[in-house]
Amino acid sequence: MTRHAGGDEGGEKYDVAATDPVTGARPRASLDPFLRRQLSRAGHPCGVFLFDVDFFKTVNDVYGHLRGDRVLRQLAERVRATCRPQDVLFRYGGDEFVVVLPQTDRTEAVRLALRLTERIRSTEFPGDPPLHLTVSLGVASAPADGTTAEHLLDHADRRNYLAKRRGRDSAVADDVEIADDSGSRLWERDEALRRTHEFLTRLRVTGRGSARVHGQRGAGHTRFLAETARLAALRGFAVVTVPPEPEPLPLPVFADQVLLIADLAAVDRVPQLLRVWSRPRLLPAVLGLVQASTETAGPVRPSGPAGAGEPVSVTGPGPLPGVGPSGVQLPELEQIELAPWSPTTTRIWLRTALRGEPSRTLVNWFVRQTGGLPAAADRELDRVRSRRGLVGSGTGGWTLSPDLLGRPRRRVRLPAPLTPLIGRDRDVARIDALLATSRLVTLVGAGGIGKTRLSLSVAAGVAARFDDGVCFVALAACRTATEVLTAVAAALDMSVRAGQSVLDAVVDHLADSELLLVLDNLEQALAAGPPLGQLLAAAGRVRVLATSREPLGIYGEQVYRVPPLPLPRLDDLPRGASAAARAVAQHPAIALFDQLARAADADFRLTADALPAVAELCRRLDGLPLAIELAAARTDQLSPAALLDRLGPHLDPLGPGPRDRPARQRTLHGTVDWSFGLLEPAHRDVFTAAAVFTAEPTAAAVAAVAGLGSPAGAGPVAVDDVAEALEALVRKSLVVAVTGRGGTRRYAMLNTIQARARQLCTAGQRARQLRNHLAYCAGLADRAAAGMAGPEQSRWADELDQEYPDLRAALEHALAADDLVTATRLCLGLWRYWRNGNQIRDGRQWLDRLLCAPAGLAVEHRRQLLYPAAVLAATQDDTATAARLGGECLRLTEQAGDAEGVAQARNILGVAAMLAGRYDEAGEHFRYGLEVWRELGAKPGMAIALGNLAKVCLRAGDIADADWHINQCLALEREAGNSRGVLLGLTCLAEILLARPDPAGAAAVAREALDLATGLGDLFGEAVALHHLGQCELAGGDRPAALRLFVAALERRFELGDRADLSTSLETVAEVTVDDDPALAVRILAAVDSLRYRFGLVAPVAVQRRRDAALAAARRALSADSFDVAWYTGVATPLDLVVDQALDCAPEGPRDPATVLGSRG
Repeated sequence: MTRHAGGDEGGEKYDVAATDPVTGARPRASLDPFLRRQLSRAGHPCGVFLFDVDFFKTVNDVYGHLRGDRVLRQLAERVRATCRPQDVLFRYGGDEFVVVLPQTDRTEAVRLALRLTERIRSTEFPGDPPLHLTVSLGVASAPADGTTAEHLLDHADRRNYLAKRRGRDSAVADDVEIADDSGSRLWERDEALRRTHEFLTRLRVTGRGSARVHGQRGAGHTRFLAETARLAALRGFAVVTVPPEPEPLPLPVFADQVLLIADLAAVDRVPQLLRVWSRPRLLPAVLGLVQASTETAGPVRPSGPAGAGEPVSVTGPGPLPGVGPSGVQLPELEQIELAPWSPTTTRIWLRTALRGEPSRTLVNWFVRQTGGLPAAADRELDRVRSRRGLVGSGTGGWTLSPDLLGRPRRRVRLPAPLTPLIGRDRDVARIDALLATSRLVTLVGAGGIGKTRLSLSVAAGVAARFDDGVCFVALAACRTATEVLTAVAAALDMSVRAGQSVLDAVVDHLADSELLLVLDNLEQALAAGPPLGQLLAAAGRVRVLATSREPLGIYGEQVYRVPPLPLPRLDDLPRGASAAARAVAQHPAIALFDQLARAADADFRLTADALPAVAELCRRLDGLPLAIELAAARTDQLSPAALLDRLGPHLDPLGPGPRDRPARQRTLHGTVDWSFGLLEPAHRDVFTAAAVFTAEPTAAAVAAVAGLGSPAGAGPVAVDDVAEALEALVRKSLVVAVTGRGGTRRYAMLNTIQARARQLCTAGQRARQLRNHLAYCAGLADRAAAGMAGPEQSRWADELDQEYPDLRAALEHALAADDLVTATRLCLGLWRYWRNGNQIRDGRQWLDRLLCAPAGLAVEHRRQLLYPAAVLAATQDDTATAARLGGECLRLTEQAGDAEGVAQARNILGVAAMLAGRYDEAGEHFRYGLEVWRELGAKPGMAIALGNLAKVCLRAGDIADADWHINQCLALEREAGNSRGVLLGLTCLAEILLARPDPAGAAAVAREALDLATGLGDLFGEAVALHHLGQCELAGGDRPAALRLFVAALERRFELGDRADLSTSLETVAEVTVDDDPALAVRILAAVDSLRYRFGLVAPVAVQRRRDAALAAARRALSADSFDVAWYTGVATPLDLVVDQALDCAPEGPRDPATVLGSRG
């Protein structure tokens, strides 16, 4: 004998043989008689669940039926563990189950259903790999849904289907259908609607609760709340919409179930409404609230079992406190996210709005301009239409007008705020008005007063007024005007060509833009004021919103001094049971403390008794948001009264510290000092070590600087200890946790706190930490030297991007200390990073400073640095400097008898000569290097020299010699098993065969190269091979096939950021399309011309000839005015939009190489 679902209902027994052999549940055949017996008991309610596993077929298909059976057995065990002893589980068929709940009314059945779905979703199913599964569950109950087994099972089955329609992973106890005509704004809102239905279900059980609909402004809050109201009305709720000011509040509604709906403009009025409704006789049995929010979601944590109807606590903003004498509470039960639309949804929306297929260019334009926000998409469509920016594509579709493409695109690049903005409405409005009349507005105030957060709010609010958007530039690490301008250029995603000043490059880029630049933390680089004045004078529609502790002092600057938060008067605090709620509503400083205290301690509740201490704390902290945040972070350990008692002495205006320091600065420093004093000694060391960094370090980096590990990296125990300490500092608001590239956990520090943390070190501790920082950076550079030369270049480039501010600081420190050995290590580790990225100008400057160091480099170090310095010069097409440096490198390596160094010097001299068009000289250097490599028996070096000889012979038109050299190169690479070397040799051989011309032979070689590149996952090789295959098709007269291949290559090159080859691909697409669309061909060629000019890229002679031929064809097809308009439009069009237009030449171009080749003809 056995029991199911925890026991036997009513003492009934049954045979073990009658159980399902896989799950142990009762079989379906026994369900009907069992359910009939339960329903025959007069006056006893009964509940039924019918559920199945979401996407269970995938489990069987991917992991096999044995794993599927094991999952069903685990599921049945989980159901039995969750249900009560009297509940009985039946296997209904396949992955479908039924649970019968004797003597259970609807409310209790729903409560159990919510608990069961939560338990299944929240715990993984063990195995290899572990699986996360969900169920769709329908709930029926007698007598409400019928009194027969057939009726109950029919209702449960229909609601199981509704659970699937609502997005799965839910329990459904109603029959409300989701309409299919909800409107475009509800596209991609299935998960949000599912959560809404679950909230309404849970609300009926708990009786009180709220849900927060969070998302960026423009995410569609209003439309979604309207749909929520419709669904609630269908489920029997009386829906009351909270009106914004100045409309009167609605009177109480006499109904059993009431749902309040509050949009963004009305959220602040909810507490007032609840106070009006708080009399017990006015309260309905079920009262809920759905409110809109633009704040980041925090985790909802139930205080009891999920779905059990117990009150819910919430960390972060959102939950409503008790309001009024009756203590009305609406605990937060659900958070519903309105995420931006995906590109696919944006395409569907455009297709519906335009009644035609949008081009790739049009879709990508809208994705970039709107960020996927529905409201922004509506505005952008109106803007594009008003500017006549839509043109038919000729096939019933739509694309962007060239006139609109010629304008810089609108982007809003603002970091997501880490904290809510409270009590700043008046400041936002006044700064908004100043920006309307002044082109430079500087927010001035003490550190920690909230200048950055205020600037972000203002910028977000005015972004729609700027056709080209808003760009935020963080300047905390900048000390000079050049560094500020370089940071601006990086934020604008622009590069500076060789020989051009950064200021001139930024001015050229922004000359015709209507843009708001937000420059944060300018006080450390006030010398940037005059260049910014020049920028504003040259770019007449650019405006600047700056933050600084002091004015910039340039003509036209409008200064706005940011005040602290308004402070409460202690004799004017509210009284009575609702005092805390009214104080939060009336006093921003108290509201901020309350919100941050809740974030630190989920159980914190501001009470009337604690209110005076909180108000006095805010007054003693001068209303400084950062100081309030630091104090509130300690509420998990200290009450407000204890906080005031412990913090007070640190805020004594007559206490220690320079008396000439501004009062608010002393307040903030006192708060930081107090927080520092409460730290454990080990955490203090970690705090000051983290303050050494310029960028955002990892725990391992902080451990190394704290002296808990070697420069090459701390041990795992030390890293774990430091990571734990850093997380403790995050909880105390002294450090901010951020996510770096690749999901790495990193740590940042606000500039004000960092400056004070550096002052809290002793001189000896500071010197030791700086030495450790230098050693850590040097070790990182040593590892980067190998990493940037190996197969993980991309990963190392991402790593160095994040570490670069600290590597620069280490270089500055080393040079200032005349530590040229360490400076050499840093440069040798970074030169490949400089060559491959956007920091090449910076790299050349560092190498120049080191090579010209007054203390004088050791000859050995100078010899090591001359080669990378020459390579960087050649990369920027500075062939004269490359030849000079390469010549000195050759002389020193010859003097030292360094044969390998001689070969490398010959190689860079050959490259410089080849770039300058001196092919005979280049060949001589390469041949000399080849002989040296042969003498050394270094076959990898021989292969490089032979490959370069093949290239120079090809450029010089010596096809036979090029063919001989590349075949020799290939033989060596094949012998060595160097697949990537073979790939490069094959692509060069294909180019040689095309020049012969032998398109059939070139196609065979290019196909081999493509197969090899695909196997290696080498996108660069794939792009080259696809391009050569396109040239083969073009030589054979198949232009459509050639275009598909060229576009496939172009897509890869754009993804890789390979500017030189991208230019060639774009020029080739223009060449192929010039007969069909000469204006497009001109725009593409003009954009390429601009690209080559900006980055100093020289077009090969053959490419230049084809480009000239395409331009001549376009001139014959277009009038002079049309040609000029197309040319200037192309020059002004952002590169990614030019690429989109080129990709649109081959609609929906396939990415898979086999598909590309299979689509020929």
